[in-house]
Amino acid sequence: GAQPKRRRAERRAGAMGAGLTRTLDRVLPETGPTSIWVKNARGPTLQRLFGAYKNPDLWALYRRLKKIDANGSGYLSYEELSQLLGLPEFNLLFLFDLFSQQNSIVNSRELMTTVCVFSSARLGEKGRFLMSQFDASNTGTCTGAEIAQMSVAALGVLARCTGAVVKVKDVAGILRDELPGLLPVYRELLKKRGSSRAVAEKCFKEDRCIAQVELDQLLPSLQRAYDVLPLAHPAPPGALPPPAMDWGEAAPPAAAQQAQVPHSPAGGRSAAARALR
Repeated sequence: GAQPKRRRAERRAGAMGAGLTRTLDRVLPETGPTSIWVKNARGPTLQRLFGAYKNPDLWALYRRLKKIDANGSGYLSYEELSQLLGLPEFNLLFLFDLFSQQNSIVNSRELMTTVCVFSSARLGEKGRFLMSQFDASNTGTCTGAEIAQMSVAALGVLARCTGAVVKVKDVAGILRDELPGLLPVYRELLKKRGSSRAVAEKCFKEDRCIAQVELDQLLPSLQRAYDVLPLAHPAPPGALPPPAMDWGEAAPPAAAQQAQVPHSPAGGRSAAARALR
């Protein structure tokens, strides 16, 4: 099954990077027929909604988001969510129920993380896209703390599908301890600054030393564990196509109502969804 494969993958990855692999294993321990992943149907539903997205589709969607959220609020209303994704109402209700805050708005960065995680883009492509979402400086470089935020967001999306809890403090601690062993540039920076805990914490939070090259050095520590996840597979049968890459003023056309993706009552606004059937 997936769990023994994950354990073997972790052992092959070695000590460096194993902390995040263990966290991933805890958040998504298995995806077999009797797993909560399958039983509550949230993960498989999100795969059918976004599994057909490829890397260019992620960036096209992000460009459209920038148009819709022109003032950069970081949040989307139900109407804006509909304009962004062009999904049938049945599927929009599922997403809004799963991700909305106080039943009124959706965090756009969490939404983009969700689309990215469940897309068919390769792991490296997903990493680069997510890095752009969490680089507060817009310089193409991140701090260790921003990479931790990125990791928490991706793990948090999966946790919504399994009921696991992901804590920023825990993931940040893992990365702070493992980054020196994974990234030579980070290790050299710590040598120059000093080895005290306070210096390491300051470096982790403030120094922008993780660019695409460093990201490409980090991801192999997760690759083997990632490869046994459903997320690494091609789009599942029945996956909805992403909206056309026509980013004019008009919203993308909604997918055909016949292509609606059903979901479990555990994953969405069941009464409203039944009313739409």
